[in-house]
Amino acid sequence: MGDWFRLGLKGPRSRIFEEIRPPAQLALCAQAIAQTQLDGMRASHTAAFRQSLSSRGQYIPAMSQNPTGSAEWSHADIRFPLEVPGISAISSNNFGIAAYHKASKEVYSALERLSTGKKINRAADDPSGFIAVTQLKVRSKELHTKIDVIDQQIAGQGALDGGVATLNEQVLSLQSLVLQSANTGAITKDEVNANQIQVNAILDSIDYLSNTTFFKGNQILSGENTNTLGSWNITITDKDGNQTTKSVSLKDLREGGLLSLSGDHLDAAQDVVKAAVSALTTQRAGIGNNIRTLQSNQRLALSELESTEQARSDLEDTDFAAEASNLIHGQTQQQAAIFVAHYFDQQRAEQTLALLKPLANSAA
Repeated sequence: MGDWFRLGLKGPRSRIFEEIRPPAQLALCAQAIAQTQLDGMRASHTAAFRQSLSSRGQYIPAMSQNPTGSAEWSHADIRFPLEVPGISAISSNNFGIAAYHKASKEVYSALERLSTGKKINRAADDPSGFIAVTQLKVRSKELHTKIDVIDQQIAGQGALDGGVATLNEQVLSLQSLVLQSANTGAITKDEVNANQIQVNAILDSIDYLSNTTFFKGNQILSGENTNTLGSWNITITDKDGNQTTKSVSLKDLREGGLLSLSGDHLDAAQDVVKAAVSALTTQRAGIGNNIRTLQSNQRLALSELESTEQARSDLEDTDFAAEASNLIHGQTQQQAAIFVAHYFDQQRAEQTLALLKPLANSAA
């Protein structure tokens, strides 16, 4: 355990707890401590009284001349009348009251720390520690905010990745239909027309996803539509041999478009679809890299937050074992102080009666 209980007793805290936990034992412990304090005060008063008599040239019996015949002077062998210099029952009683107030402060402090779970509840408890704790709390809040922001960014990137993945699946379906239609030797005109209907539906689906995919009110696929996906430049040669360069995209795969399945530019249609697949795949890879970077930053922030909270806890949080020990110590000292005050009240009453008794006898 390593900790020592501050009651004038030496021993591990756990053993002291077991020894003084019951109220009866606690009271006996307090009485024993108080008696020890009284014995020390009596011994001090005895020495002061004997020194006072010596200074006046009065005879003081040696230890071997103790009237009781014991090896030491007994406290009972010396009486302390009110006129003995430096000895006052009132000051002794005040000592008990002061000790009680001191113990009460310790009890209040221990109870406050146990109830709040903090050993620094106000700046006066530890000014420098209070400043350090405040700075750590500010940093902790900053890290919490940073982690929350990263969470939102990761969620946004995840939503974007999901949307792009759906678009990629649609474009892969387009690619399959274009390849089938390009194999003119194995497909009929009716099958080509059926494929064209599917192509039109897929292109409508792509535009619908682009226009309706939102995350927290933001349209995240606004640039991923048939007008922009698969942008490609092709060269067209007319019947007279004149060549013209045109910019095309997925929209040109629609029925009646330049790259429709029933047209003469299926090779260019395949190039457009390949370009769209490549663009979406590259975009997903970038999104994945962004998510990994954000997750790495989040782990660093979480690690710093853990260290910050641990440092704050070490400075601010209560050591419950120590404060429980302080509470029992303070309560025991309270009872000891009450015992001391009661003892001197009784002694003062007895001394007063002793002074009044001769007057009463003479009056009788």
